[in-house]
Amino acid sequence: MEIEIYADLLFLINTGMDGLCLLLTGRLLHRRVRLWRLLTAAALGGVYAVAVLLLPDMGQAPSLLLDLVVCIAMCGLVFGERSQGGLRRLPAAAGVYFLLSMTLGGVMTALYSLLNRTGLPSLLSELTGGAGDGPGSWLFLLLALLGGGVALWGGRLAGHSRAVSVCTVTVELHGKSVRLRGLVDSGNLLRDPMGGRAVICAEEKALEAVLSKPLFEVLRGRSPSLASLSPSDARRLRVIPAQTATGEGLLYGFLPDRVTIAAEGKAPPKVVDAAIALTSIPTPGAEALVPTQLIR
Repeated sequence: MEIEIYADLLFLINTGMDGLCLLLTGRLLHRRVRLWRLLTAAALGGVYAVAVLLLPDMGQAPSLLLDLVVCIAMCGLVFGERSQGGLRRLPAAAGVYFLLSMTLGGVMTALYSLLNRTGLPSLLSELTGGAGDGPGSWLFLLLALLGGGVALWGGRLAGHSRAVSVCTVTVELHGKSVRLRGLVDSGNLLRDPMGGRAVICAEEKALEAVLSKPLFEVLRGRSPSLASLSPSDARRLRVIPAQTATGEGLLYGFLPDRVTIAAEGKAPPKVVDAAIALTSIPTPGAEALVPTQLIR
């Protein structure tokens, strides 16, 4: 039995699905995605889908291994920037991408079964007069669009579940203050080991205006010596254990003179007892990630 496969259609469908899964992976992990990297990786996935048809049968295990290698390569193209610590977090991105691909495949399979029961393939065959490739390619393209829409909708719901509201965080230190645009993040469970305070993660560049230069350099990890700190700054310094999807690590933080949070839609602003940890915030437009408990 011979099966006709249209390479151009196969390439377009796989490129679109791979691009969608990579985009959703970036949103779920709150990672910035560069368009040219996304398009290059998606095209690589499309080329691989066509190339597999020309390769000799290697067996199940080698084929799965090759799939994983290509998957990691695609994620490396999109999320592997060294400047953003991408290589260290690449395994987590590859794992999320792999799960999304399997989920989207399952959604498309379910839709195919549902549409078969409605008699849509027969209807398309009648409309095309039984000519050409029949309803198969058009039906598969329709399924791809429907599956992509379902996955994108699910990704948006997941994104909204992590950042449930917006707030303004005002940090005061040594008579200076800075206002940060914050997101309430239920996943931020960090605690200051000295005192048990909740920890607000903040973009390091946004805090430079209120920090002394020696303290700022120590917090950024550029000055390993604490001798340059004044006694007041040394007492404020905190080392905060952090656990992420890629492993455990340490964040450097400090105790400000005062922290005020104004939650959107809630009044009045309230003063909270919190430590501030310097880090890089991957969510566009956000400068701080605020634990949910500080808003209640």
